[in-house]
Amino acid sequence: GEISLAFQPIVHSGTLEIAGFEALMRWKHPRRGEVQPSEFIAIAERSDLIVELGNHALELAMRQLMDWDVQLPDARLFLSVNVSSQQVMMRDFANTLSGMKARFTSRRHKLRLEITETVLMQNPEHNSRILQKVKELGIGLAMDDFGPGYSSLAYLSYFPFDTIKIDRSFVQNIGKDTNSLSIVETIIRLGRSLRMKVVAEGVETELELTALARTGCDEIQGFLVGRPVKIEQRRFGLADMV
Repeated sequence: GEISLAFQPIVHSGTLEIAGFEALMRWKHPRRGEVQPSEFIAIAERSDLIVELGNHALELAMRQLMDWDVQLPDARLFLSVNVSSQQVMMRDFANTLSGMKARFTSRRHKLRLEITETVLMQNPEHNSRILQKVKELGIGLAMDDFGPGYSSLAYLSYFPFDTIKIDRSFVQNIGKDTNSLSIVETIIRLGRSLRMKVVAEGVETELELTALARTGCDEIQGFLVGRPVKIEQRRFGLADMV
């Protein structure tokens, strides 16, 4: 019961209305207090614990989506959850998700899984089959940290993604060099041509926000538009945010 989720808003670039949230794991240790994710996630990834932690986060997220059916009946939100290579590599990963969906079904809101290139590279053929099964469950798939990897582009056609998340390194260099802005514009055009949504993460300045909105980026995430919050940190929960 020490693991919980914090929620970082992801907004529509044109209106800045909330489109969804990214769920981020938090650990409140009874003696040490808040333990940073950079500490415990890295350790968990070097052991089998990341599978149990990751599946627990997925279950918490699905419970939250179901709760939002009651709390936010007029909204249509998604909730993004990061998944590890160990989770995807599990032969029963799609069945695990299917079982969770059977227990926690949301009528209005959608789950989205965020997957990095490093996850995909480990066994592309196996992972492609697994992710196709996940997609058939009605779960969205986002390629996280898109751009720096040498094989990112090839994977867009090989895996059933519906969303691209532009790596923050390009976003945060928009105001520093024209090359980064050109790369971002190219990724957005690519996403549109493939009928994928494009999310820019790590947005921290008005300049970045303005440039991204002008280039037609679909969604924005970053400290400028919202920091991660726990529901109990807000007096009225998330309802007053949307």
